[in-house]
Amino acid sequence: MVTYKEKRTGPFSIENRNLFNPPKYKENHINIPSAPPLTSRTERNEKTSLLFICLGNICRSVTAEEIFRVLARKAGRENQFEIDSAGIIDYHRGELADPRMREHAKRHGYILTHRSRPIVTADFLRFDLIVAMDAQNVRALKQAAPNAECCKKIVEMASFLTQHNAAFIPDPYYGEDDDFEEVVELLEDACQGLLQNI
Repeated sequence: MVTYKEKRTGPFSIENRNLFNPPKYKENHINIPSAPPLTSRTERNEKTSLLFICLGNICRSVTAEEIFRVLARKAGRENQFEIDSAGIIDYHRGELADPRMREHAKRHGYILTHRSRPIVTADFLRFDLIVAMDAQNVRALKQAAPNAECCKKIVEMASFLTQHNAAFIPDPYYGEDDDFEEVVELLEDACQGLLQNI
């Protein structure tokens, strides 16, 4: 296992009212409907949208996207989610996942067909949860986020691990076969934990 490195750089409208002399109503004339009960997104038939992020969107995030999709399908919950992935940088825009990543993912039953794309501002508004692979990704995302509310959507993938003790999902790009294999295993664990927490 090589040391983890990220080397690449390369209204409401307001009516006209007299706010100082509001109209007076008799108590028995006021009819305030009770608030509807709170419901989950699932009960409202709303999809939860997830965006997985890594540096170039050719190894970790693209694999996380497919693993989560497969796990959701096996759990009968695929229709509850909108799933995508993107990268911090656009260096690999339009490319398929790294061949080594595709090979190791395939050994576990995951076929990676996503083509790399960089994250854009609209993604911060569109997605409910933005899942980063490491702390460096988190910092870059927070710098790019258009507002503080969007920053609240950013979480780390490793925080959902239940079977492994890892602080982040390491980038295997500069590593060996074992590093790609480790990424698949970590992401299977973390995606399962994420699915159980949504």
